[in-house]
Amino acid sequence: MRLFLRLSLSLVLLLHHEYMKSTDPLSDHQERNKVHVTNKKKKNTKKAKYSKKLIPLLTVSAAVGIIALYLRAHSQDFTSFSSGNTEANNTRAKNALSSSPSVSLQGSSGTVLSCLQGVSAENIGSFYAASRLDRPLRLYAPDQKFLPTVRPDKVQAAVDEVFLKNSNRNPGVWFYDGDGQYDYNLLNIDDARVLKHLIVRSQNRQDKKEINILDVGCSQGGWGIHALEILKEDAKKYNKRVNIFSVTGGKECDEKKFTDGMVTLHQFNQFKIENIDEELIEKDFDLRNKVDLIVSHWTLRHLVDPFGTLKRMYSLLSPYHGALLSNGFLFSLECLSKVQSYPYGNWDCKNFDLRSQSNTISLFRFYRVGRDLGHFLLVRPNAKQLMLPIEYTGEVREIGDLWQCVGETVTVFRKTVSDAQVMTEPYMLGEDGHYCDESNTIRSKELYEYLKSHDLFL
Repeated sequence: MRLFLRLSLSLVLLLHHEYMKSTDPLSDHQERNKVHVTNKKKKNTKKAKYSKKLIPLLTVSAAVGIIALYLRAHSQDFTSFSSGNTEANNTRAKNALSSSPSVSLQGSSGTVLSCLQGVSAENIGSFYAASRLDRPLRLYAPDQKFLPTVRPDKVQAAVDEVFLKNSNRNPGVWFYDGDGQYDYNLLNIDDARVLKHLIVRSQNRQDKKEINILDVGCSQGGWGIHALEILKEDAKKYNKRVNIFSVTGGKECDEKKFTDGMVTLHQFNQFKIENIDEELIEKDFDLRNKVDLIVSHWTLRHLVDPFGTLKRMYSLLSPYHGALLSNGFLFSLECLSKVQSYPYGNWDCKNFDLRSQSNTISLFRFYRVGRDLGHFLLVRPNAKQLMLPIEYTGEVREIGDLWQCVGETVTVFRKTVSDAQVMTEPYMLGEDGHYCDESNTIRSKELYEYLKSHDLFL
């Protein structure tokens, strides 16, 4: 915008200079004293001629200046943050929490893994600098539709029915039942190192007094119990309050609250995971925009509406810092009879890949052991809600027991991006099976390198 203003000002000064030359073509003082009356007449004639040309030119330059000022005043939502003032940039970015997410230009931050950031931005590289906040990932059409938060009645009814059917499940029914299983190691990331890293990187945030961690689908709760043991010494050392929430849909664990030093473990059973945000509020825990890490192991695949649940889980993540790790899950598309999977299975609709279409930063691992549907990591780089280019059709589909899905029902979606809008291929980031979408390689590669440089992979 400064360039526009400078150009318009330069144009005005240049035109003014030409005008003065036309009215006083002799620059030497002595020569001006010898000007004849005839020359004065010629000068006045030339002045009139230049004035006629200058009027429209001055009008144009003034219009350029006005447009530049207008664009400068209204461009904060559509441009990168300046690199001059980090505190001001972060304050302005956080103000987006109260704004509507339904704009045509969906942004995403370049500060990819500030969620795991334990050192200053200068030590990580310019990619993590605040000047990259809210940089656009993709320009959608103005009428682009995204997955809404509120479910259609038929889908919610199916969610409620499946929950009631399975809410009395006892320990021992799941292969991964959380009994003595301390590590999920999703995306081949070491759980213990990430948990300790959460404490360390919080030291750079003076306003960060509390760390919130959520295990969605904890079964008997082994992961949360082990996380408490890992974190209690560092929490005391760095004077950080840590809350661990372990939730399960059945009766596999007892409901309890246990505190050891600065760490508190909350366990909830018969918890309706597909309404996770509302369920937590009913239990007096409003965790929206407050959770630092969410893990979910072999849980989303059993749900009726995993995309809707993922959107709710994402809303709990702390903007600019929160991360979510999970296995893949199942869903259905209106245009296809075959059950789809995320993230392992690519979409059967040509050239259309949801992985590249959300406004988050992501990594994937195409892991296929034991019917696993792959792993994914989502980082919430800004205050916007999760944008997914699909919408509900209002229908659900019975899939039976062949897909290792307890609900045996999946939600049917309709894609809202045309095949021609997206041309993507998976991009391999390393020999260990980690991928990103080729259209977002810069951010995903930085995320991958950050995890490697901080020794967070196994």
